[in-house]
Amino acid sequence: MSLPKHILFGANDHGGAHAIAPALLACREKGSVLLGVATWPARSIFAGYGLECTDGEIMDNQALCASADAFTPELFLAGTSGGNSIDKKILEHVRGRVRSVYILDFWNNYWQRFSEHERDFKYLPDLICVMDQSAKTEMIAEGFSPEHIAVTGNPYFSHFADAIDTAKEDAHQILFISQPIADTMKRPGFENIGFDEFDVLRGLQ
Repeated sequence: MSLPKHILFGANDHGGAHAIAPALLACREKGSVLLGVATWPARSIFAGYGLECTDGEIMDNQALCASADAFTPELFLAGTSGGNSIDKKILEHVRGRVRSVYILDFWNNYWQRFSEHERDFKYLPDLICVMDQSAKTEMIAEGFSPEHIAVTGNPYFSHFADAIDTAKEDAHQILFISQPIADTMKRPGFENIGFDEFDVLRGLQ
C-alpha cells in the first residue's frame, strides 16, 4: 500500500494527540501533506511536535466539512477521546469516502471512545490500532469486531524517550510519569476520579 499523499488528522485529548504525532511526522518526512483540526489540549501537544492544526473550537460544521473536502484527504488519522469530540465530527463526514484509522493510547474506556450511547459503536473507523494483544482481547470482549483491530503498538511509547539519555543519571532519583489526571478532572463527568498525579507523587515521597 502506497503512502497517502494527503492525510487529514484530528484529536482532542493529550494521549490521543501524542499517539498519532510520531506517525504523522514520519509520514510528513516521506512526503505526505498534512491537515489537522484539533481542540482542547491536543492543539498544544501538536504544536510541540511542530504540527500545525486549525482550532476546531472556532469552526462550525459547515466550515469543518468544507475544509476537509477542499483538502481531498486519502486518509483520516485520529487519536481517541470520549464525548462528541472533533475527530468524531470529521469521521462522520468522511466515512465511506476516506479510509479512517484511529490509534489507541491506553487500556481503558474502549467502547466509550467509539460510541454515542452504550456500545452502539456509532463512531467506528475502518481500523483501530492498539498497543498490544491484551487491548485487542479486551476490546473483542466488549463487542468490537476483530477485523477492525490491529496490534501495532503506540507510536508515542516507541519514541517518547528518544531525547532522554543517562548522562545525568542519579541512582537516588526516580522518574515519575503520569497521565494529566488533574487536567482531566476539570472536564464534565470526570470530577470524581478521587486522585490525581500530584496525590500519587506525594505518596511516593
